[in-house]
Amino acid sequence: MKGIKHDFGKRQWHLLPMAALDPIVRVLEFGAAKYEPDGWKSVPDATTRYYDSLQRHLIAWRSGEVNDPESGEHHLAHAGCCLVFLLWFEATVHIAKPRVPDLKMPEGWNDPRQEPRDSDGRAEAVGADAVPVIPSEP
Repeated sequence: MKGIKHDFGKRQWHLLPMAALDPIVRVLEFGAAKYEPDGWKSVPDATTRYYDSLQRHLIAWRSGEVNDPESGEHHLAHAGCCLVFLLWFEATVHIAKPRVPDLKMPEGWNDPRQEPRDSDGRAEAVGADAVPVIPSEP
């Protein structure tokens, strides 16, 4: 006899790399001990402050500092924690307005799935990691 499980369309949690979450949980435990459990939910101007914290941790990691000097945890774990917070605020507080009202996105970025294109229709590199394309001579 073959068993049946009606789980089509349900979340496939096995796809999530759980080992990557352990350092984020350690950051959450550090914060809970330093402040209070779930205190991050009531921080004033939380989305701006956690965005700023996310950027600081990414910059520190990108500059070569692996671990946060205060917690001893990986800067990417702190950044991941900030991302989780921001996702939580988006999902529960329904923040859907632009964070910077006068921010103008580059042409071609109307659809976040669309790559920006140059005048010839080629994908255009954008951002700090963009590599300039030098046209080859005919």
